[in-house]
Amino acid sequence: MRPGRGTLSRADAGDENERMWESYAQAYDRILLRMPFYREVVARHVKAMTQAHVLRVIDIGAGTGNVTLQLVRAGREVTAVDSSPAMLACLRAKLPQGDLSNPRIIRHSAEELGQFADGSFDGASILLALYAVERPKDALQEVLRLLRPGGAIVITEPRRCFDLRALLDAAEGFLRDDGALEPMREDWERVKECNERFDPGKRPTLSSEDIFERFRSLGFERLSFEDSHMGHCGTIRGCKPAGLAPTDRCVDGRASAR
Repeated sequence: MRPGRGTLSRADAGDENERMWESYAQAYDRILLRMPFYREVVARHVKAMTQAHVLRVIDIGAGTGNVTLQLVRAGREVTAVDSSPAMLACLRAKLPQGDLSNPRIIRHSAEELGQFADGSFDGASILLALYAVERPKDALQEVLRLLRPGGAIVITEPRRCFDLRALLDAAEGFLRDDGALEPMREDWERVKECNERFDPGKRPTLSSEDIFERFRSLGFERLSFEDSHMGHCGTIRGCKPAGLAPTDRCVDGRASAR
């Protein structure tokens, strides 16, 4: 049963979704960090957010902190946002004892982050998070509001051609080739179950191509698109144009005012 299906109330669906994320969090790092395509995309996001002009970063859908913690170690001031307490508990467990001011960890949905002023951040990273929120267009608009003019953004989301089964088969092949499939069978089943539940191919979302076209219409600078996850996802990088007002948005490929 997928999220939002009419047989569940909103509260029941939310509880069921959180139980799924809690199960996923237990296996997330043990499986994902073995995947070469995942390590590659994490490195890609870290590189984009460690440019000289990027000092304050918001990491949307921070999860267990694989991007956040590398940015902190690189001297960035990071705000990590995620709606799952289980994922954020994993992130906190990785923090060294002592200074708890960086990263700043916030449990919240990405669609409404009114506690932050316009232009609060030099950089924004979104790694496979928009597809899982209820209102991805609103979440993207909110992130653009928080990014200062000239600020850098990096987003990886599923492509229009996304094929979950093919990607899961490839991931299982990596585990098998490493001799890890049977020893990690329980973790792998958790990862598969969560991905099948939140399959982007069955959810209304923004594809990486949609995001790229939206940014191009808004005049984003140094805009690029690169395949990720063996061609099933795409990474968009760019800088927010100086003339983009906080209320500007793009509807159906055209820039307009809200």
